[in-house]
Amino acid sequence: MLTFGDMNTLLLTFFVFLITTMTVDIKKFNLVLSAFQGAIGVMEQGKSINLTREELMNMGQKTERLGQQKQIVRPTQEVQQILGWISKNFKKKEVQVQITERGFKILLTDEAIFERGSDRLTPDARNLVGRIAYFLNTVVPRDNLRVEGHTDDVPIEGARGFRSNLVLSAARAARVYEALENFGVRPERMSIAGYGAMRPVKRREGESIEAWRARNRRVEIVVLWRQGESG
Repeated sequence: MLTFGDMNTLLLTFFVFLITTMTVDIKKFNLVLSAFQGAIGVMEQGKSINLTREELMNMGQKTERLGQQKQIVRPTQEVQQILGWISKNFKKKEVQVQITERGFKILLTDEAIFERGSDRLTPDARNLVGRIAYFLNTVVPRDNLRVEGHTDDVPIEGARGFRSNLVLSAARAARVYEALENFGVRPERMSIAGYGAMRPVKRREGESIEAWRARNRRVEIVVLWRQGESG
């Protein structure tokens, strides 16, 4: 018992010594704390966390970017000028715009630019994409772009030449990418993605299933906000 008690006393003294001599880097501690707060927030009693799949996948990367945190560089006045330019030069039926956290989306329905079940641009679509390219080159020339294809949830017919809606959505995104490049948009600014029916738009109250599916058959050109070092 004496030996056991002496060993415990020595262990206690050892850990007390470690704690008293340890120094805490307050800056790093605050960075780690802010990463958790930015990811999940401070919850009150009874509150729940609502995160998308993309946000959950990105949470594990936050600590890798602690030393170089970014903030959006896009003045509100500039956003208003951009929206004003679009509304002046495009009809609402042709182009719709949505502001998001990562940038703003230029939405094109498949009826406006594609033949039914095809990835071939219509003649009118080439003129439309040309005007969009002019906007991207003159109004937002430094922003990166992401061309995203989407479809409805109706299984595609094999006779159309596409194995699935996912393949069709990627092919349509690629066609818009190629058209933008032909109109002078630098390819290094652009990337493409095909989501098929995996990212549907929210169905409006009283909206028919046909109208909802028509809105899901779309291509979105996402103009990504420029990122800058936080001060």
